[in-house]
Amino acid sequence: MTDFDFSAFKNLPKRTPYRPDGQSPCLCGSGDSFRACCRGRLPGFNNMQALRNALRAGDLQAALLAARADVSQYIIWHRTNTDPLVREGHSVADKFLQIDVAALADAVESLLEVYWWLDLADPLMSVLERLRDAIRAPAWNRKITYFQALTEAVANDNDAAARREFGKLLPISESEDDEALLQLYFQLYSDDLSFSKSIDLCDQILRASDSLANQLQYGSARAIRFFLIGDIQHTRSEFQRIVELGRNRKVEGELTDYENWLFALALTYLGIFTRDSAPYSEAIELLEGQLASGDWKPSGIAKLREQLGDIHRYAEHWPNAEAEYRASLSVAPSNAATIFLAEVVMLQGRTAEAASLIEPLEPTALERAEYEDFVFAMAAIAVELGDRQRMQMAARYLEGFEGSAPYFERRRLIFLLRVNQALQSGRSPKITRSLRRWLADSARGASRYLILEPNIAGLGVNLNAMLNDLADRIDDRLSGDR
Repeated sequence: MTDFDFSAFKNLPKRTPYRPDGQSPCLCGSGDSFRACCRGRLPGFNNMQALRNALRAGDLQAALLAARADVSQYIIWHRTNTDPLVREGHSVADKFLQIDVAALADAVESLLEVYWWLDLADPLMSVLERLRDAIRAPAWNRKITYFQALTEAVANDNDAAARREFGKLLPISESEDDEALLQLYFQLYSDDLSFSKSIDLCDQILRASDSLANQLQYGSARAIRFFLIGDIQHTRSEFQRIVELGRNRKVEGELTDYENWLFALALTYLGIFTRDSAPYSEAIELLEGQLASGDWKPSGIAKLREQLGDIHRYAEHWPNAEAEYRASLSVAPSNAATIFLAEVVMLQGRTAEAASLIEPLEPTALERAEYEDFVFAMAAIAVELGDRQRMQMAARYLEGFEGSAPYFERRRLIFLLRVNQALQSGRSPKITRSLRRWLADSARGASRYLILEPNIAGLGVNLNAMLNDLADRIDDRLSGDR
């Protein structure tokens, strides 16, 4: 606020403390009355500290009560201090509104996380709707819609519902600087964006935030877009820049688990596009170090093991890749890990075993990228086996979709050509070599690059680690860093 004109404070109206009626709906959006919900924790209680302490103790029920009270307290402060300014059209009203929206959004974000951890996503949508009138301003209305879309995308894993909610916010202005909103927009609509629009959106996010996680994540997503139009040189130089940034930040201080994971992904893609094994080794060391920390729940362990399998597969270390994929699948099921396990088993000459691994998958249950990977692997396995029925099925699958980008469309057409050649004249060493080479091509991994895994949802660390992460962020709020 260094550019703020404090002389405007000379003519502020007299403040009258806002006091909710005990029978009125509680300000926190719980649906209970204020008397039955938050009144007993207001005023005189530091609910941010209470929330932090409950999180450190792992007491989610106490955390929920404190998070609700924290939200109620912010709304009371807003209605005491800012509402009168807005009603009078005071010159400082807009600035106060901006501050209140940011502060209340922080409090509601904490509330969201506690609801999610308590598996209360269903009532949360109604809670958020009740909070829509907490601040009567377009910016707050948009923030509530964003939180509802985020809940659908992250807690409910329902992108269609998330897009319905987020659609209320469209179109997104080129001057929009809410990084969280821009990130969710990118996650939900990236497949529909043109090359230039996706580059512009990545740049918009990168301008809005200088956090290392965002620089790694959206810098890498931006680089991948250049690969998808065939600009390998630009892709390579972008990843070299991103990795250099990660290395420099790592020298300056310890990275978070999420930053380390993103850094390992960037190193992996640098290895892919430079054909250099050194970044692979650096990424493997990072991921194995994270696993050794022991601070992971099963989904996190499975994710890290699958990523290690991917790196070994890109490096064509088939036995190591197989071991990591099997380790991942022993912890949690994964369509992608199953498909890639089948691939590396086939590439080691055990084609019948590869077929038995991939055949139980149901194609209609696969996501788009998984479906493409499934069809390519199935086609290669069918040709290796010389199984005419399997090859005919693979040809139908290959004819039935269009590649998600020019690079993948070219791959699809080559696979279709090779399968049809095998059907017409029988398999040959030339055909199987071609399919093996395309199947092993590490650049295909670009289709699977992480678009968004919001920090708020956690990467797969155990619950205590996530609670402590939120407690750390509350410490930042208490110290005024946010």
